[in-house]
Amino acid sequence: MKYLIPARESFVYHKVPLHGIVELKVVDDIHEIQVELLKGQEKLMTICNNIYRIEMKQFAGGNPEYFKKCVEIAKEIPVYRILRPKGLMTVAAQMKWLEETFLGQAEEELI
Repeated sequence: MKYLIPARESFVYHKVPLHGIVELKVVDDIHEIQVELLKGQEKLMTICNNIYRIEMKQFAGGNPEYFKKCVEIAKEIPVYRILRPKGLMTVAAQMKWLEETFLGQAEEELI
């Protein structure tokens, strides 16, 4: 049902720079967020496995150009994984890391 909600006005229709990709994972045995910089095959597979509506791409069959674009992105863009503890609210810590990493500013400087 979530795909039936009209959201055309929420999309950006012009090119914007991609400064990085962040995958969010929930982990049972940690107490604060942890961040990993992915490399190599893990980086590429994370990009390929987190494409929006990937099931449509897989249904249409493998496309070498699609995979080639994923490889190009993996070469140019850093890919991170944020591990967050299950059951704890860590949005503020995640946002602080995102702002510091991608905006180069601490949360206090943004207020």
